[in-house]
Amino acid sequence: MTQTHDLTLGDITVTIRSDGTFELPRAYFPNLPESDPSPETIQIGANLWEVKSGERHVLVDTGAGQALKQMFPETGAALEGIDAASVTDVILTHMHADHIGGLLGDDPFPNAKIHVSQAEWDFWSSPALIETAPEEMHPMIQLVQSITVPLSERLVLHEGEVDLGDGIILLPLPGHTPGHMGIRLEDGGDSLTLIGDAVIAQDIQFTTPQVSYLLDVAPEAAVATRVALLEQLAESGELFAATHLSFPGVGRVRRAGDGFAYDPA
Repeated sequence: MTQTHDLTLGDITVTIRSDGTFELPRAYFPNLPESDPSPETIQIGANLWEVKSGERHVLVDTGAGQALKQMFPETGAALEGIDAASVTDVILTHMHADHIGGLLGDDPFPNAKIHVSQAEWDFWSSPALIETAPEEMHPMIQLVQSITVPLSERLVLHEGEVDLGDGIILLPLPGHTPGHMGIRLEDGGDSLTLIGDAVIAQDIQFTTPQVSYLLDVAPEAAVATRVALLEQLAESGELFAATHLSFPGVGRVRRAGDGFAYDPA
């Protein structure tokens, strides 16, 4: 049964849904200092968000679905119990398989617009991508394109910061992927910023935000985005949530020494 955690922001309701966990080799963080005490296998969470605001029923990401079951059998259950036909909008923070796998199948979320950044769509949908990418990336590219290209007629593409209305604002957070974005939810003076994969490993990238992740398309840009975002969140003290923090993956960040610290809510 899917783990869930509910929040309210004014008249907005947010249900955080767990999609399981991933076990990653330490080597997935290639510039992690040898002195770092992290184990050889690092567990990360997998969360997505169901948002109801006004007449909107929104999913922020769709989880892994069946796309990664063979490699990560503990993932893919976050959408259990959701009335797919009632979903009005699907917002994709980015197009990695663990975020779009729930779009697999015949006519998923048949009444929903699918929102993604223009830069993200251009990168992953390009026929030339598989010709220029390293061979080890080919299976992932083929999977992403097999899921998303058939849905192209239902896409709404965005550039920059975009206010979708109903207290939902799209925020560019590039680096992890070219068009990676976050979502700010706000109503009645309450807010929550969903930062997607701007932070992957909570025990590493708060204290040492300069540590990269193997799947970052542009590692230097990902680090710059992460540092700027954490500085902003520490300054404001606002609530935020991230995909790969331990469930429910929501809390606040503060400055700690040369880095930051995460305080789960």
